[in-house]
Amino acid sequence: MEAFERAGDSIALTYADHPAFAGVSVNTEVRDESEVSFTEWDLAAYQRAFGEGTEIPSWVTSRYPPSYSSLPDFPTDRVVPEVHPQLAFFRWWWSVGDGWNAAHSAVHNGLHRSSERRDLWTFNDPAVRCPPLWGSGGDVDVLLQWTYTDPDPLRMSLPVDELLAMAGGREPAARTMKMTQLFWYRSTTAPADASPRSGESPARWADQDPTASYFSIHPLHLREAFWTKIARPIEGIMYHGWSSLVPTDGSHSYKYTHPQLQHELARLNREVVEPLGPTLRQVPAAPADIAFLESFTTFAFTARGTWGYAGGWQSDVYFALQHARLQPEVIYEEHVRRDGLNQYKILVMADCEVLTRDVVDAVQSFQRGGGLVIGDDQLCPAIRPDISLTSFERQNDAAADKAQLLKLADELRSRLEGKYQRVVDTTSPEVVPHRRRAGSADYIFLVNDAREPGDYVGQYGRVHELGVPTNTEVRIQSPAAAVYDLVAHQAVPFHRDGADLVIPVTLGPCDGRVWMTTSQPIAGIEITGPETAELGGQWSGRIRAHDAEGRPVDAVLPVQVEILDSEGRPAEFGGYYGAASGTLDLTLDLAANDQPGVWEVRVRELASGASESTFVRVGRATISASK
Repeated sequence: MEAFERAGDSIALTYADHPAFAGVSVNTEVRDESEVSFTEWDLAAYQRAFGEGTEIPSWVTSRYPPSYSSLPDFPTDRVVPEVHPQLAFFRWWWSVGDGWNAAHSAVHNGLHRSSERRDLWTFNDPAVRCPPLWGSGGDVDVLLQWTYTDPDPLRMSLPVDELLAMAGGREPAARTMKMTQLFWYRSTTAPADASPRSGESPARWADQDPTASYFSIHPLHLREAFWTKIARPIEGIMYHGWSSLVPTDGSHSYKYTHPQLQHELARLNREVVEPLGPTLRQVPAAPADIAFLESFTTFAFTARGTWGYAGGWQSDVYFALQHARLQPEVIYEEHVRRDGLNQYKILVMADCEVLTRDVVDAVQSFQRGGGLVIGDDQLCPAIRPDISLTSFERQNDAAADKAQLLKLADELRSRLEGKYQRVVDTTSPEVVPHRRRAGSADYIFLVNDAREPGDYVGQYGRVHELGVPTNTEVRIQSPAAAVYDLVAHQAVPFHRDGADLVIPVTLGPCDGRVWMTTSQPIAGIEITGPETAELGGQWSGRIRAHDAEGRPVDAVLPVQVEILDSEGRPAEFGGYYGAASGTLDLTLDLAANDQPGVWEVRVRELASGASESTFVRVGRATISASK
């Protein structure tokens, strides 16, 4: 690992004093090619873990385990001890044995050791392209995963939640970021050797480059994927595929085929990311009461898992849960051992075919305590699910596959009727809600997943790229007295039905919303601070949003600040902020050569739209001389 630490040292010593240098991508996409080997160094590492003189077992032939069906005398209830040799080996190999987690940590440590800058950060991706086991990415500051939006942009949701599960294995939890791929594989969306539906024309962009293998995603897929990922408490977003976003010389394999894509990304950044980013980064997830277990033990005896791709039966169960307007939280077996299951009401177990005894005991205890288990037809026989699901496979037919998802979602809703109460619900399975919470405020995200085929790729039947407007009624179980649209910066009308707030809404194609509920309406915003300041010094003030009783709003509020000097020019420290507990303390550093005179501080609170301003007389510093 010394070589990796020296690499981190070298990067810091070479680049850290450059103001544009922000961070380091550490060993990206390496585990795709990582494989078990049998060199003397690998054998030595194995023996350090399992004892001197031991040999790597003969059944180890690759990073993928042999199936339990090939093992003699495998228990019929498919419950294995935590120390089972096959489980122990693959747990070791995927956490320590392949060496990459330690290598990531070494680069990270070298970078921070040799730089005095505290703002530098390291990241590793794709951090959940591995079995569900804590430790991926090592000690890097940020875990990242990229995702393709085909065939469904909702596919973005599972890798984000897996990232959060992986990050939660550290104390404190690692930071997370999510990347969207700006290109599609032609082979999975509009195959060159396939014919469009009868009477329809081939993709109009294919004439530009008939041999193109990768091309721009549709802007509406980008839009829906954007809303899906920012609904989660991630700290940043990324996009990959520059030459599929903007015109270039055309030499790169990613082809630019949709001119509107760049404008949609710019719009979302301008209207959502910039004004709301500082707020959303401070809003945590709401406490979860539905857990979705991803089992490393099952991987260790079947080689099955999502691998961060969000494909296959297990992933489809996750998407169906969201269409059923449920909000699951991904957990690993390590979460069960560390935290238990008492905080949950429902445990979903898809592709949990083989389990350890301690996890089985925890699940059975959870059921005895009143918890509901939803399992599939491959579930470990030691667990008897309260609700059973029959697995299916996708047919590479967007309409048929979506129909299967919605059918499963409807089945889940009906089976849970009277057994589970949602905090947020919608009348349309196409409008997927997600909730976060800060203080006494809920942040309700809505994503419209209704889509139909167009003539960009839809004529091939594998992907529906065009969004469809959707009307729905949203019900929020809440005592809140006000609801605000954080993008439109205005109050949202609602009526009450018992304990629920009821809000009718129309979502545009693949569009999203973020509403904030508050216990009392926002009555106004105020700015307090000194009336004078000196150049070369500071001005410190407090911005405070309050209710009619003068109490600060118990939420993280988006706030826009404008600083105008005495000639009306924008000055430093203007921008967007998140006001935690309705309060923002603002300090302006006034340069000695700034313009003296009367400055203005303008503030707009971006929930209700309330605004206020104050004036500060900025003078030159008094210089006294003495003999």
